[in-house]
Amino acid sequence: MSAKKILIEAKKLNDEGRYNDVIKILLPLKDLNPKQEEYQYLLLSYSYYSLDNFEQSFYYADLVSKKNTSNEFASQLKYFCLFSEHKIDEALSEIINFLNEFPANLYKTTLEELLTDINEDRIIGEFAAKILFLANKNNILNQLKLSQIEKDRLN
Repeated sequence: MSAKKILIEAKKLNDEGRYNDVIKILLPLKDLNPKQEEYQYLLLSYSYYSLDNFEQSFYYADLVSKKNTSNEFASQLKYFCLFSEHKIDEALSEIINFLNEFPANLYKTTLEELLTDINEDRIIGEFAAKILFLANKNNILNQLKLSQIEKDRLN
């Protein structure tokens, strides 16, 4: 079976929630073109994440991020892995570093959730200030109801 067909089959298995099967057919793939390799690694990362193997998931997402720094899905997988491992500062640094360089698309929902955490004082200090700045930069603040305290922080 060609690499392209294996990747299509892996996506189908992924959509069916058959993550072990995805890993089984993707790990042996070698000598792929860069786009195919990126797709392979993203599917592997997502599959490992879905199986709660956050270390392996992070590994493959990081491989994608190193070659394609603008890949938001890879960054988001890294964020979720770090968060799942209770490495909150590192997780917040991941989202902040990505959004300092690129606009939010997939991260918009995550930013909205982080703003709720800020409003409820679960995130404070420098991280809160950076998240507020990035949410404002990505036009997310206008869509949410923030407390007066948070509005005052922006001024």
